[in-house]
Amino acid sequence: MSKTVEQIREELIQALSRHDWYYDRSDDPRDYNAGKASFYLIRSLVKQVPDGEALYEQYQPKLSGAI
Repeated sequence: MSKTVEQIREELIQALSRHDWYYDRSDDPRDYNAGKASFYLIRSLVKQVPDGEALYEQYQPKLSGAI
């Protein structure tokens, strides 16, 4: 049985809220690999939901003071 768009959207929101946005700065390979896997799952889900990119932008931390 395939998931509905609403179920995928809910899965995306949960993944976004649990994601370690700074995984790529980790010294621990386990944390890095878990974060990378989470990121790939999120990107896959984003493509399956009409407002996926908007949700991604909403949850992604904004850089402050970036040069």
